[in-house]
Amino acid sequence: MARRLESVIVVSRGTQLVALAAIVLAAFGASVLHAASGTPIKVVHGTQLTDEPWVVLAHARSPRTRVAAFVRGFRAAPTGLAFTVTATHAERINVFWSVYCEGQANDEISTPQGSFKLRTPFSAYPPVMPSATKCFLTVRATPTRTGKAIVVAYGY
Repeated sequence: MARRLESVIVVSRGTQLVALAAIVLAAFGASVLHAASGTPIKVVHGTQLTDEPWVVLAHARSPRTRVAAFVRGFRAAPTGLAFTVTATHAERINVFWSVYCEGQANDEISTPQGSFKLRTPFSAYPPVMPSATKCFLTVRATPTRTGKAIVVAYGY
């Protein structure tokens, strides 16, 4: 199913979403994803990651209800990055994500980022610069109601 919203194209396949522009309507829960930079990000309902050899880079839990959980993970020469967001109660979570990657030369830098609001649990796969020598993944997840967010950053 594909929808056109002004200059935004939305493609949904089951519960899997692929953001192709700045705004994406999610197939589950009719949530709206706002990618701050228009960078594509793959979001999947649930916390089961693909079969890659994922390694936990960082994890965090909100210290109190309605307070953000913040993680920053580092991976040298990553092939992929991902993060999962869950909550003490299934609820909508505001998420800001950012990836900073450096390439072989000092002048090769990639900084995709975005933000969206979605009902937990979900996993997201931000883009990684091909042939990056190092990348940092930053995620801030803020519950919209009374609850605590739990964020885990992965890489391989």
